Amino acid sequence: MKNIVIFTLLFSLLWGISPLLAPVGALSWDFDKKSDADDWKAIRGEWSIVLKEGVFEGKSDLDEGCAIVNKKAWDDAWVDYTLEVRLRNMGTENHFGIGFRDDGKGNHYGFYLNDFKGPETKYWFGTFLNGRYQALAGSWAEDGNYKDAEAWNVMKVVVKGFTFDLYVNDKLLKSVTDPNKTFKVGPVALVSDKHMRTAIAQFDYVQLEGPGIPMAVEAHPGKLSTTWGDIKFSRLYVD
Repeated sequence: MKNIVIFTLLFSLLWGISPLLAPVGALSWDFDKKSDADDWKAIRGEWSIVLKEGVFEGKSDLDEGCAIVNKKAWDDAWVDYTLEVRLRNMGTENHFGIGFRDDGKGNHYGFYLNDFKGPETKYWFGTFLNGRYQALAGSWAEDGNYKDAEAWNVMKVVVKGFTFDLYVNDKLLKSVTDPNKTFKVGPVALVSDKHMRTAIAQFDYVQLEGPGIPMAVEAHPGKLSTTWGDIKFSRLYVD
């Protein structure tokens, strides 16, 4: 995207920073206004902003109900980054969490919390491809459902090539490598995944930070830096 390169150069020149030494950029969505949903595309399920609470809510009666950042707000050059999301389940005994490197059809790497009371583990990480789940993390040390699923939790994945560091509430759970290199590029996703009943999950913010991502230009008190909509207003477009 030439417009992103130009934006980075202009920002660097304005602030007296060499483009080669420019800091890592960051984007965030805090879902405090309806337009924050414009950068997201629903793959499965119903997705909408709940303005009263300032959250993005996903409801799904299908497996892997998800919304992804649409291609107009994404650059496939963003391969290594840190994705952080604050989220909670809404008492529906399902799986919910985050995805990344989506192929535009809802297939991606998935990192979930489990709110289902049954023979499951608290956490799951793997691939969702053509309706099939393939675990990559092996057996988790902690079995059973995630008891704090209906409280706010922060999930984070640090992506470095095909190695992924998985965090919940700043606790490193595992570092996992995909030897098959299943998904190489693609946008991030939010997931509300049906198990027994309609899945309902809420997402309070999404932050993406890494090389090549545009710099944040504004701070929102109490939440994270800026939305892509704010960035778009400051970008210079060329043919």
